[in-house]
Amino acid sequence: MTEQSIGITNSIDHTIADQVEDLLTRRTGKPSGYSPQRTERVYRSARTMPITEGAPIHGNPAHLLPPSWTSIITTWLAEDTPSFDYGGFVVGETPAEARLLAKSPGIMAGVPFVDEIFRQLGCSVEWLVKEGEEVGTGGGKQQVATVKGPVRNLLLGERVALNVLSRCSGVATK
Repeated sequence: MTEQSIGITNSIDHTIADQVEDLLTRRTGKPSGYSPQRTERVYRSARTMPITEGAPIHGNPAHLLPPSWTSIITTWLAEDTPSFDYGGFVVGETPAEARLLAKSPGIMAGVPFVDEIFRQLGCSVEWLVKEGEEVGTGGGKQQVATVKGPVRNLLLGERVALNVLSRCSGVATK
C-alpha cells in the first residue's frame, strides 16, 4: 500500500463544503455548524488521506450513489429488454459463465452499476480489477470480471452492463 496526497484547491474545497452544507441544511432543516475554519480543518485532513491503487481505502464507490440509484438500473433493464425475448427462449436457464474483457487502455469505472445490473438478474459478478485501476495496458484484451448465472439473464444484462462500463470508464479515462 502506498500513500499519496490528494491535491485539492481552496476554491474547490469551499464549493464542495458549501454544497454539503446546503444539503445538510435542506435535509435537517438547520445549519450543521459550517464555518470556514472547520471546512479548512476537514479539507486539510482530506488532502493527506491515504490512497491505495487510485481510490481512498476507506470507502465503497456504491456508497457515493443516492438511495434511489437501484431503481434507475431497473429502468435501464426494462428499456433494454425486448417484449418477446427470442434469445432467452432459445438459450434457456442453463447456468453459464461470461467473461467481461477490456479491449483498450483506460480506467475501470462503473463497477457498482454492473454489480446491481447482474444482481437484479440473479447473477453474480467476480471482479479481477478494482474500481479506479488501469486496464488494457498490456496491449491485448484483459479480463476484468467473470459473471455467473442463467444464460438468459447473462444475455439480458450484457448490453446494459457493457454500455455502462464503456461510458463510465470513458469518462474516468478522459
